[in-house]
Amino acid sequence: MGNLLRAGICFLAHLIWLSSVGSASAGVSIGIAGASDYGEARKVIHRLVDEWTRATGNNVNYIGKSNSYSQAFSQFLVDWSSQTSDIDVYSIDTTWQGIAAPYAVDLSPYFPPAELQAYFPQVIRNNIVYGKLVSVPTTVDVGLLYYRTDLLAKYGFKHPPETWDELTEMAGIIQAGERANGDADFYGYLWQGKDESVAVNVLEWIFSSGGGSIIEPDGRVSIDNPKAIQALNLARSWLGTISPPGTITYAEEECRNLFQDGKAAFMRNWPYVYVLANSPACPIHGEFTVAPLPKGASAGVSAGALGGWSLMVSKYSKHPDVAADLVRYFASARVQKEVALELSGMPSRPALYSDPDILNKYPWFAKLPDIFEQAVARPSTLLGPNYNRLAYLIAHHADLFLHHTESAEEAVKEIETGAKKLTANGQ
Repeated sequence: MGNLLRAGICFLAHLIWLSSVGSASAGVSIGIAGASDYGEARKVIHRLVDEWTRATGNNVNYIGKSNSYSQAFSQFLVDWSSQTSDIDVYSIDTTWQGIAAPYAVDLSPYFPPAELQAYFPQVIRNNIVYGKLVSVPTTVDVGLLYYRTDLLAKYGFKHPPETWDELTEMAGIIQAGERANGDADFYGYLWQGKDESVAVNVLEWIFSSGGGSIIEPDGRVSIDNPKAIQALNLARSWLGTISPPGTITYAEEECRNLFQDGKAAFMRNWPYVYVLANSPACPIHGEFTVAPLPKGASAGVSAGALGGWSLMVSKYSKHPDVAADLVRYFASARVQKEVALELSGMPSRPALYSDPDILNKYPWFAKLPDIFEQAVARPSTLLGPNYNRLAYLIAHHADLFLHHTESAEEAVKEIETGAKKLTANGQ
């Protein structure tokens, strides 16, 4: 979740959906909370906004937001607390569902259960809070393993690593070989080590190793267990060996920049990176692809953290029916296909990943549905406003652990104690 460029791309994609919709109520003015106008996407946004306004006679009041994820979230909270009716539709992150629920129109009457079956089921489950359909997903995200196909072939590996132990071994061999060939700054594996980004990595390490999802769907806190401890200790062993010592200061963009400059064999990141790193100007153009994140050696499963963006209607909207109709359109197969083709947005409808037009442009999309099906959700819907506190708690103790100030045993105990307090407060 922590990547600003990814958030900007997804926000802009939502604006494309917003701008291309029609409405039966001519002359209605709808406010949209999105991201700042910039880059090539800006041209697409304004073209589609103009087309929609000419076709319907309605108006779109586009309100640009900060590219900062945290600042945009804070502004949304101010809007909701002030009960503004200026904004009818908000693009909200996967982890904002619980906190947004009190301010959202229940979209269930507009999306019958049969229609919701067209979306990834785990995302729909994530977006339902105490029976209320808070929002409808328009793009999805999941943690992926990026790997250099040319380097795997060079060092005799026939497939990407399936377990974390395999990744550790393969990354070490490739790193040693590339450094021996003169690239002293080459590393085996890049991952995110700060703020909520490290909290997401911690969730993936533990869940994929059979250690649970930190807080289970029934509210049980599960992090203090031997498999979680083992997963954390393995991850710390990467620092200064196959991963840069500075990893504890890295978010998504620091990792992307190093990987696309050809400075690593493997990287954990989100789908948005693919198109950027595969630009013809990048040194690794055509020399990498993606796979599921590795799993633990036993009792584990390949699972990346679930992410993405959804559209909600503010309960303070003066035109909730029109706004809900817009959301229906934004989430439609036709418009999601357009966004996928124009901005490489990840559709929230599984069927689009077999669309021949999309696969012709982005063949790697074919790999994603199976990965999405195994995604692990963060416990944000369960915790609501307390989720940010949990993310900080995990990040704080992960930082202490990675700095060798706490042991893995101490870190999981501290996180479990704090998480139990948050679940009690959340209830």
